[in-house]
Amino acid sequence: MNLKEITVFADGDSSKVKTWSNVPYFFTHELMARGIKINRVNTGPNICLHSFFERRLFCIWKFFSRNSVFHFERTGLHYWLTQRKIKQATRDFPRTDAWLFMNFSFYNKYSDKPSFLFCDWTFEYLIRERLGRKPDLLEWRYIKKQNKAIDKAAIVISLFPKIANLMQVHHPRAKISHLHTNVVNSFYKENLNADEILSAKENSTSLLFIGDIKYIEGARLLLAAYVILKKYDPKITLHIIGLESQDFDKIPSGVTCYGYLDKEDESACKKYYDLMMSAKVFINPTPLWAGYSSTIEAMFFYNPIVIAPYDDFIDTFGESPSFAAYTKKSDVPALAFSIRRILQSPDYRQLCMDAHQAVEDYTWENYIDKFLHKISELYGSAASAEL
Repeated sequence: MNLKEITVFADGDSSKVKTWSNVPYFFTHELMARGIKINRVNTGPNICLHSFFERRLFCIWKFFSRNSVFHFERTGLHYWLTQRKIKQATRDFPRTDAWLFMNFSFYNKYSDKPSFLFCDWTFEYLIRERLGRKPDLLEWRYIKKQNKAIDKAAIVISLFPKIANLMQVHHPRAKISHLHTNVVNSFYKENLNADEILSAKENSTSLLFIGDIKYIEGARLLLAAYVILKKYDPKITLHIIGLESQDFDKIPSGVTCYGYLDKEDESACKKYYDLMMSAKVFINPTPLWAGYSSTIEAMFFYNPIVIAPYDDFIDTFGESPSFAAYTKKSDVPALAFSIRRILQSPDYRQLCMDAHQAVEDYTWENYIDKFLHKISELYGSAASAEL
């Protein structure tokens, strides 16, 4: 099997940085760097249909299933429209060697070429493990469709080991894997000068939070802890990326909200990494999920971290990593104490180095090497562009 051309399906434009935390962008660019031709298919929802469903029909369904997450992209209509796109892509790209889906919901039933599925977690995992409840009627229908795609795919890869293991239990005949590594989605193009960065951090009084509206609970907890910290050190500042000041009832002095910093914009990208490298500590105390991607990126840039513990992070980095402090849910004084402990640590420089070393091999080059090797294991050939 010569892997020279892959057709990629993503919920958005896979050539754009904004799509799914930059993952399709980096994934496809690294494949292209190996000489593999990439065809792109946007399977994102129709904007008008999405808007109508969310504003009208979803509100009605929420009356019957209050906590439902059955949004438009999980409806039968969106499923049918996506199947049409897959069928059209089969006609448009007859020379493709494989179909790569950036989700666990679809495979190409119209082709004898293999379908590869790549994502973080399943819809069922989201509901049962993250939301802590059973799926409702409509959610369960979508789960069945996703289960079929997983069973039919040639290879299924999850970003997280725990989820890959759970999926294998539910799909014993499917080829499900975790690649025993992860990736830092960094757009920083210069070489890192460790001594320069560490010296700046040692003299810093800056706290950093990264997260959009999904992480507003964690941001509010941090603001409350910041007020406590300010009493001990009036010079301390807090920088929030991903949220606007109007997202909060009140912003204390010394807090700056930047909103979304688009890394495709040169000045916004520079601001993002200036904040990342000048921060004293990275903090996201959002319960259940503290933004894995931004957390490991912060670690790559020598930031000790304070986060709410969650399984996927603990499974990778352990119960008590030197560079991290795990916070208790909604305990503001404890959060402030954890932050202050890192700020005053006599081993602060070593914490920074430990954070970086934990993820320094999390490059897209290494990840795609493992991805191609996994395919080679299936097809019994060399892991390269000529697979």
